[in-house]
Amino acid sequence: MDRKKLSRLLTVWWLLLALLGLNVGGTFLDLGAFNLALSLLIAGLQAVLIVAFFMYLRNAAPVIRLVAAAGFVWLFLMLGLVLSDYRTRPEDITLGRMLPESAWAAEAGTGETGARVYQAVCSACHGSGLLGAPRFGDRAAWQPHAEHGREVLVEHAVNGYKAMPPKGGHPELSADEVRQAVDYMLRHSGIDLTQ
Repeated sequence: MDRKKLSRLLTVWWLLLALLGLNVGGTFLDLGAFNLALSLLIAGLQAVLIVAFFMYLRNAAPVIRLVAAAGFVWLFLMLGLVLSDYRTRPEDITLGRMLPESAWAAEAGTGETGARVYQAVCSACHGSGLLGAPRFGDRAAWQPHAEHGREVLVEHAVNGYKAMPPKGGHPELSADEVRQAVDYMLRHSGIDLTQ
């Protein structure tokens, strides 16, 4: 390898290290939504440098360059679709976590918190009876559970029971919000244990 080529590759390598340092340093800045944009821009520059200099795309045939460019177009198209999908979801459906607080929090004194927690969290299983969960509104399904008492039901809902994860998989819920959701499901099943 001649000195000129080695010098060029070392320069690109140092530039890649500088971009890496800039990317790491950027994570400590609070730029809001621009943090992601900055990281993607830097990663894109790094990818272009690697492809152009270390994969020798600069000297490749035009068809190979066209295929590589098409790959980048598809990559950015997929990233755009994923990010737009992520930004429009009220929750992270794959993990069942990270619901915004407004999905169930009601103004104090309105009594709607239980209904909102049920709709946002509990209905996924209790709406259909998934994995043996007692169905919403089904008194016969809830009666054997209600015989253990309200506090046992709330304890199972908070700590998890059989197939049900703690707090329905939403650790950000408070015990009081879980209690209100349990009361809501029981009331709509014709059982009132709140006395």
